[in-house]
Amino acid sequence: MTAATPGNVPRVHASNLFERLFEFSPDAVLVTNLAGSIIATNAQAERMFGYDRQELIGQPVEILIPERFRRIHPQHRSDYTAQPHMRPMGVGLDLYARRKDGSEFPVDILLSPVETSEGQVVLSIVRDISEKKQSEEALRRSELQWRSLFEFSPDAIIASDGEGKISEVNGQVERFFGYDRSELLGQPVEILIPDRFRQIHPRHRNDYSHQPRLRPMGAGLELYGRRKDGSEFPVDIMLGQVEAAEGRVVLSVIRDLTEKKESEEALRRSEQEKRYLEEEIITTHQFEAIVGENPGLKRVMKQVENVAATDATVLILGETGTGKELIARAIRQAQLLGYSCRTSRKRIVRP
Repeated sequence: MTAATPGNVPRVHASNLFERLFEFSPDAVLVTNLAGSIIATNAQAERMFGYDRQELIGQPVEILIPERFRRIHPQHRSDYTAQPHMRPMGVGLDLYARRKDGSEFPVDILLSPVETSEGQVVLSIVRDISEKKQSEEALRRSELQWRSLFEFSPDAIIASDGEGKISEVNGQVERFFGYDRSELLGQPVEILIPDRFRQIHPRHRNDYSHQPRLRPMGAGLELYGRRKDGSEFPVDIMLGQVEAAEGRVVLSVIRDLTEKKESEEALRRSEQEKRYLEEEIITTHQFEAIVGENPGLKRVMKQVENVAATDATVLILGETGTGKELIARAIRQAQLLGYSCRTSRKRIVRP
């Protein structure tokens, strides 16, 4: 056997080539006459629809169409034969085919007229797109879940492009910053940064774009956001880059720290008061110096000492408050030194 050369090319009969392409096509192929009757199918049509080949020959093509579409289909066939040309069937529509067992599956169909020695026939190439539809549905559900997480996050989320322009925000951004969503889209992200930091921020953005990764913004620094009315509030910001259809997008997840900062400040003041009271009681107002040797007053003052550094509610001389508040008040008014044995018996201390 000699190798094929440009001058010695093996000849393949066109009809044999067509038969092979027809039979071994990965898509189902149906040949129908102008009356819509099936005159030939390939092996893939048998596998796809569940019929033996001989069961389909001579049947109207509508046997492979869901019942709800059968009545209108002959009109579509007639319209096609009046202007036959190669084109997808049902452009813009979701098409379905029907198996022998009555089940349905989504399909794409390509129609093409073919001239034969017996006259014109229509070639229908049918592709099962079940897996494609499942993938599209999985993607749709994933996008819906992402959108739900994005929109209903308790934190503000801002998506910005490589130039720092805001491309998307969630509802929490509107609540945090006081802007309508439409006012922010297309604006530089610096609109949400206090004036004193705006000049340097583009450089920080540029540094991040060269080494993008999931990380907190301004680690170790106190960060602030700026509302539409110009007021500021403390924030934590987490940065992350994602790949989107339109290119790389930077997500900024922003948490309002106002309540946390207020709680921390209240705790700081409370600890400061506690230390002050403990020092006052220990160093300035020693019990022995205040009450002398009276055992009753010593017992009363010992009970006061037990609650002085706590937040327990007590009652002294008809006044209520925490131990710290009452002791602080007593110290400020310099009343402790005026206690006597007689008055101490009338005073009530209840932890």
